[in-house]
Amino acid sequence: MFAKANAQAILMSRETGAMFNWRRLRRIIVILLFMGFTGWLVSKAHDPQSLPVRQIHATGMFIKVNEQMLRDAVAGSIDGGYFRIDMAKTQQVVEAISWVDSASVRRVWPDTLAIDVQEQKAVAYWLNGGLVNARGDVFKPEKSTYPTGLPMFAGPEGAQQQVLEYYTQANTVFSKMKLIVTEVHMDARRALTLKLSNGIEVILGRESILERLQRLERVYAKVITGHDDAITRIDMRYSNGLAVGWRKAPLH
Repeated sequence: MFAKANAQAILMSRETGAMFNWRRLRRIIVILLFMGFTGWLVSKAHDPQSLPVRQIHATGMFIKVNEQMLRDAVAGSIDGGYFRIDMAKTQQVVEAISWVDSASVRRVWPDTLAIDVQEQKAVAYWLNGGLVNARGDVFKPEKSTYPTGLPMFAGPEGAQQQVLEYYTQANTVFSKMKLIVTEVHMDARRALTLKLSNGIEVILGRESILERLQRLERVYAKVITGHDDAITRIDMRYSNGLAVGWRKAPLH
């Protein structure tokens, strides 16, 4: 009786082992199939023929930049297909375009590269070459693309942000007199001179710029208005007053 029980136990053990091994084999087969399928998907995803980028969609307020310019710039970055685009490199390529201030790049499934562009906003010409943007940075696009009618800034290299600040202050003051600042010159000593739309030169010097501008605003209507054509310059480098330079009367 004991021998019969042992024989049954051995038989059950063998059957259980056979079932265990079969289940394990099935798991291995499933894993191998999954890995093979995943590898195939990866290879297809990286195959530029299977997932090519067919569209480049650009957004932004475009004046100097256009979609064709962006397409030409990023053409070399999208040869590898949808998943192989180097997004950081593509963004750098777009931002290297002179009229692009900043850009963001993203994929849009299944075949589109979306580019959002912020254009540079030029506020002035920089005498040493280039344009000054709204942050006071100089950028240098092709001269043929320069906008017209901007004021001229001049100053030591690296001073353009300070020049922009003074221009903003001065333009706020003179706009009340229906005048525009057309030139801002800063010399090597950081002394400031302006030129106005009526041709008058305003010498402000290095100190108390805003205070001198406000003082000129207070007296402009009394001293200058009505005599614009006869005045060449106004010197504000006095503690409590100003000096006016008059055009010479023509000789008869």
